[in-house]
Amino acid sequence: MASVPSTDNMTGGNVNDDFWMPLMFSTIAGLSTCLGAAVVFCHPKTHDGTKRLVSGDTMAFSLALAGSVMVTVSVISIGPECLHDPDTPSGYMSILSIPFLHRLISFALGCMLYFGLSWFAFPEPEELLGGAGGVFGSQQHQDDDASVMTETTRGSIQTRKISNTRRGTHAQRRHNNNNNTSDTASVSDNISKTDVSCDTAALLENGIGSRSPIARSSAPPSSSSSVVGDVSSTSKKDDGEVLLHSLTRWSSGSDLDTKEQRRAWRVAMLLFVSLLFHNFPEGLAVAASTLESQKLGITVTIGIMIHNIPEGIAISIPCLMARPDAPWLSFFLASFSGLAEPFGAWVALFFLRDIAKEEDSYKNPALCMENVLAFVAGIMITVAMYELFPEGKRHCHAKSNGMFWYVTGTIMGIVVMILTELGT
Repeated sequence: MASVPSTDNMTGGNVNDDFWMPLMFSTIAGLSTCLGAAVVFCHPKTHDGTKRLVSGDTMAFSLALAGSVMVTVSVISIGPECLHDPDTPSGYMSILSIPFLHRLISFALGCMLYFGLSWFAFPEPEELLGGAGGVFGSQQHQDDDASVMTETTRGSIQTRKISNTRRGTHAQRRHNNNNNTSDTASVSDNISKTDVSCDTAALLENGIGSRSPIARSSAPPSSSSSVVGDVSSTSKKDDGEVLLHSLTRWSSGSDLDTKEQRRAWRVAMLLFVSLLFHNFPEGLAVAASTLESQKLGITVTIGIMIHNIPEGIAISIPCLMARPDAPWLSFFLASFSGLAEPFGAWVALFFLRDIAKEEDSYKNPALCMENVLAFVAGIMITVAMYELFPEGKRHCHAKSNGMFWYVTGTIMGIVVMILTELGT
C-alpha cells in the first residue's frame, strides 16, 4: 500500500471539484478485485456441469499468495508508515516513546480481533477429513460422504433382514413343534392382535382422547378463532426463527457437507474480513493522494489495482472450494471486499478535511491514521501466520505439485508487493 500523504494537503482546492475524482479513482482501484475474483470461472466443471473443481495445488498457490501479500504489505508499507516520525534524526520514532506504545496497542487489538473472529464467529471445524491428495471441494469428497451414508443405510437394512430371518427361523421351529390345533389358535391370536394393532393405529391417527363430533360442534366459535390466531402468530415466529437459524448456519458454514468445505469457508470468511479492513485505508490513501495531486492519485490507483488482483484470487478460491456450485457467490464476495476502498475515500473526503484543519484534533491518538494502519497490520499478519500459510501447506501433498505452487505463490506475492511499493 502506498504511503498516505499528509492530511495537511487535503485542505486546499474546491470541494466540489475535488470530490468526484478521488471517489472515482478509489472505486476503480476497489473494483480491480473483480479481475482476480473472475478466476473462479476458469476452473473446470464436474461431469454434470453443476459444480467447479478446485485442486489442492490451486488452494496451496492462492493461500500462499494471499499470506505473502499480507505480510509484505504490513512490513514494507504499513510498518514504516506507522513508525515514521519527522521530528527525530533517524526519521523513525523511539520504541520507548508514547506514540510507539499507541501503535503497539493498536497492533495487538488487530491480533485480538482475529482471535475473536476465529473462536466465536468462524470456529474451527471439529475434526478434519482423513486421506491425502486429490481434488478438494470437488465431487469426490461429496461422493465419499454419500457412499458412506449409502453403506450405512445398506448395513442397517441388511441387519434388519438378518434379524427378520432369525425371527422367521424361530417361528418355523415353534410351528413344527406344535400341532395343527395350536397352530390354528396361534394364527387366530396373531390375526386378532393385528386387528387390534390396526384399530389402535387408526385411533392414534384420528386422535385418541379427542372430542367427539358432537362435542366439537358444541365448542364456542371464539375459542376456535383464538386458537387460529395463536397458531398464526406462532407460525410467523417460527418462520423468523427458521430464517435466522438458516442465515447463521450459512454464514458459519454449518450447512456444508464436509469438514473440508467448512474449513475452506472459514478461511474465506477470515480473509474477507481482514481484507475488508485492509482496503479501507487504501481508499483513504487514493483519496488523499488525488487531493494532493491528480498525477500522484493515478500512480497510487494503478499500484493498488495491481495488488488488489491477488487479493481477489485469495478470497474467491477458498470460497469456491467450500461452495463449488456457487461460483457467482465467490465472485461477488471477493468483489465486495473492494468496496471498502470507495468508503475509505468517502471518509477521507468528508472527515479528514475537518480533522486536518485542526492540528490538535489530528494529533489526538484516537484519530491518528497510523494507529488504524497498525490495527490493520495486526489483523493481516495474524491471519497470514495462523491461517493462510498453515492451510496452504496442508494442501501440499507428496503425490502432487502442491509444494511447488505453494513456494511459487509465496514468491509471487512478495515480488508483486515490492514492485508495487517501488512504483508508487
